[in-house]
Amino acid sequence: RLSIYRGPCAFLIPGNHDWFDGLSTYTRYILSRDWLGGWLMPQRTSYFALKLPQRWWLLGFDLALDDDINIEQFHFFASLAENHMKAGDAAIVVSHVPHWVVNEYENHSNDSERESNLTELVRTHLKGKVKLRLAGDLHHYTRHVPLFPSTKPAAPGMGKVKRGNTAGEKPPTL
Repeated sequence: RLSIYRGPCAFLIPGNHDWFDGLSTYTRYILSRDWLGGWLMPQRTSYFALKLPQRWWLLGFDLALDDDINIEQFHFFASLAENHMKAGDAAIVVSHVPHWVVNEYENHSNDSERESNLTELVRTHLKGKVKLRLAGDLHHYTRHVPLFPSTKPAAPGMGKVKRGNTAGEKPPTL
């Protein structure tokens, strides 16, 4: 049982390159394995939910090549939120592409197709629970800070994002 295992575990979400072969390699080397380099690999789907200490959850989403979650994931996470998450629980959302950054950068601000299912899930079933979003995909480091700092945690589609700081400008204290 995973709940009594005390060794390291690995959970991975696929990126766009994993989808180039229809997840065949990802399935063979991630989902169909039990162990990798001494790490237990209990994951059996391309998405996952992990209950962490202190009422935190880590939710890993597979955006595939459609830039959104599919209906199976939507139902899985909606059911999880309804049946297992409690008021006051907090969630970390992990996805491959940081659309809250990329949409602005690539001038897709009005593209309602990107992450429409994920956005709906966060706004309804996970309302108030998402405290942090993590993503990869960008092949360089950039620190993003809100133009207008808020006292509330950021959620998808909320607020404008400024890329970096101008010369000599100190970043705002968060």
